[in-house]
Amino acid sequence: MRIVYPILFIATILISENSFSQQLSLSSQYHQNMMTINPAYSGFRGMTNVVASHRSMLTGVAGSPQTTYLSVEGGGKEGKIGLAFIGFHDQTDILSMSSGMGNFVYNAKFGDNSGLRLGLGVGVQNFTVDMAKAKVIDFNDPILFGNLSQNRTALNGEFGAVLHLKGFQLGVAVPQLLSNNPTIVTSNDDILNYNTLRHFRGSLKYDIDLNNSKSARLYPLFVVRAVNGAPVQWDVSAVIESDKIGWIGVTYHNTYAVAFSAGVRYQGFSVGYAHDFTLGAVNLYSQRSSELILSYQIGNRWKEQEGLNKKLQKELERLEEDLENQGDNSEVNEELLEKQKELEDRIKELEKSKANSGGSNNSRMDGVQNQTNGTPTAQSVRNTFRTAQAIDFADENGATPPKGYYVVVGAFGVEENAINWKNASIAKGNKNTKLLYNSNLQVREVYMYYSPDREPAMVERGKQYAEYPTVWVQKLE
Repeated sequence: MRIVYPILFIATILISENSFSQQLSLSSQYHQNMMTINPAYSGFRGMTNVVASHRSMLTGVAGSPQTTYLSVEGGGKEGKIGLAFIGFHDQTDILSMSSGMGNFVYNAKFGDNSGLRLGLGVGVQNFTVDMAKAKVIDFNDPILFGNLSQNRTALNGEFGAVLHLKGFQLGVAVPQLLSNNPTIVTSNDDILNYNTLRHFRGSLKYDIDLNNSKSARLYPLFVVRAVNGAPVQWDVSAVIESDKIGWIGVTYHNTYAVAFSAGVRYQGFSVGYAHDFTLGAVNLYSQRSSELILSYQIGNRWKEQEGLNKKLQKELERLEEDLENQGDNSEVNEELLEKQKELEDRIKELEKSKANSGGSNNSRMDGVQNQTNGTPTAQSVRNTFRTAQAIDFADENGATPPKGYYVVVGAFGVEENAINWKNASIAKGNKNTKLLYNSNLQVREVYMYYSPDREPAMVERGKQYAEYPTVWVQKLE
């Protein structure tokens, strides 16, 4: 007899259900580690993140699918590159697959929080057939003699792309890009084939911010999977997530299950659990699947960075008082200006690090206007002169503004507040008031005067000081 039925029971269930007819493992918490469905998400958050997860499907069914993975990811300078490694192990009765994949991502930025991420993963897959675990009908079957456990290794590749436009994210991915066909020859010369079919994944996500600091959000997420020879499988999810507290979500896997997930965060650690309530014919054999996920953000030092930021800010304010005392029409001390720029650059870098290590994604310097009411605070920085690169700014049409000197009367992280401040300035007779977007600090600066020369700008600043005590001159070079 040449036929062995190692997983007849499970195969009957899986073939009868569309959602299981694809080769890749299913998850109900991929929204917490999107690189598991698309390599282009590797390093997307800009921090080093370690994630471990285990999923047990069809609890109570012997030999049911078990999936475990471990991933490590990190982002490069200014979010232009991402690096990651992920190792998977899938076990279904006598069949198992282990894989290791290294991902590289390049992010082509083309605007405020927008860009196109391209990801490529390269690694290996190892396939094992263990006949010792088979449910055997004929113990004299010659296939059971000799080496009962055999394995083969093959190269594996994966490609992905993510278009992100502020809160909108559109992704496509091609797992098992190489579509290998490893073969195993049994002791009686039978050939067992395991075809790694090329799959296709698509995802659509939109973040809806729930507060001004963008530390809490609601997002719908739609994911579709397709492979030649199998029905299309899709999910739709709704998740409420807080960077500081955790998340809660619900996912519908079409024709298979409804899943509920929840997780908590504390000082860089996260733990989450998902429970699937199965639907359809599968519910006759198993009513649940479960999934556990653990993660830790390495280098989450934003609290310490915030303290250093405040210390530098005080030092900067003292320096600016020295500049203020020299008068607007006097020759400004170049050494003081250089020190001022150095301090500002250090504060900017700290704010970037804070945003990339779990702090608010909309973090700002203390010198930016209070976002609760859109008006300057008493702690606003009394800068008289700042220097930046024109390429890091955009005018109201999205173009790079001309180099020169801008008299700025306010800066806001909330666009509506910036527009209101601009309109108020125009109402006071400053008809030339316009907006500049500072991509480094992610704020909009309201300026009322521009000159290609420094001296007229400094004179204009002096005129506006009584009305706007926080007014400064922004030099773009």
